[in-house]
Amino acid sequence: MSLMTRLFSGVAVAAALAFSPLAAEAADISIAIGSEPSTLDPQIANDGAERAVNDNIYETLLKRTPTGELVPGLAEAMPTQVDDKTWEFKLRSGISFHNGEPFNADAVVHSVERVIDPNFNSAQASYFGSVTGAEKVDDLTVRITTSGPDPLLPARMYWMKIVPASFSADAKFAEAPVGTGPYKFAGWTRGSDIVIEANDAYWGDKPSIDKVTYRFLSEAGMRVSSLLAGEVDLITNLLPEFTSSVPKYEAVTGIETSIIILSTENEATKDVRVRKALDLSIDRDALANSLFGGYATPAPGQMANAKAFGFDPSLPPFEYDPEKAKALIKEAGAEGKTVKLLGEAGRWLKDRELIEAVAAYWSEAGVNVDIRIEEFGEYLNQLFDQKIR
Repeated sequence: MSLMTRLFSGVAVAAALAFSPLAAEAADISIAIGSEPSTLDPQIANDGAERAVNDNIYETLLKRTPTGELVPGLAEAMPTQVDDKTWEFKLRSGISFHNGEPFNADAVVHSVERVIDPNFNSAQASYFGSVTGAEKVDDLTVRITTSGPDPLLPARMYWMKIVPASFSADAKFAEAPVGTGPYKFAGWTRGSDIVIEANDAYWGDKPSIDKVTYRFLSEAGMRVSSLLAGEVDLITNLLPEFTSSVPKYEAVTGIETSIIILSTENEATKDVRVRKALDLSIDRDALANSLFGGYATPAPGQMANAKAFGFDPSLPPFEYDPEKAKALIKEAGAEGKTVKLLGEAGRWLKDRELIEAVAAYWSEAGVNVDIRIEEFGEYLNQLFDQKIR
């Protein structure tokens, strides 16, 4: 069991892009992202850098509009509910994967069974916790079953990328992805870049950009420098202090949230008073205004994002009370005890700086903080290693 300390709800600049006005007119563009994908298998990891690339290569049965509405994707229509535990999807016809394999019910059944297979050990498995299997009705009809009534099943199918039934078993699949999307994989130079090219045979609207090169630049200042020098056309995770320096930028409120998960098996944090103290010690408003330049929104007293189903706008924000935090740490006998804080650098906007700021708040409250900041791929390995506390 864990307690999640929520920091920010949809950090706006974390979704910010800075770009050259010429990029929108270019046939080829280059994009600087903060980390290199740990894999290009779209079902095994929970890796934002992988998604940045694979969202253009793979597709899902359902997709979302810019306003968040679920609409048909590879499915030709929204699903119908056969009974409390069964949803039926009608698939589009005439679609092929980039290697020529047909997109059909076999591919969907395979994709569902693959990602929920315990032996596959997908880091995305929790997103499909209710899904028990899939059944082919005919070549263009699939039924997906759940362990119980699950009104969120359509939203789950917005996340599940459909992979080819045959090639996904190939050892090369994780480094040579094959989807149905508007772009095809062209090459991966480890430690440097990934290139994708427009899929001329795409079933939907043809891409307006012929080739995209993703460059891996973990340091935010280097991304800005590369943009200003004309070495890249677009960067992600623009630092708030540089918004006035770039040719153009966009900042939107995201749907993801910064959280810290506190283990209940650590010697210090197994005491609920310590967990509460660590939560009370963080000044979210100060972080939003100083670290993120006012572009972040402190978490509104709950784990649900403001755009999420079930969000309660009436809940008060999380409390900030450093003196009460110190008193609870002392009362629990945790003064000077060590708390290990594991985080990553290069994936999120100011992720390293945010981790270090939280550690400073916790130190002020009275615990000793051992910070471990890893490259994103290694961070994911440790995050999902249940032996690490």
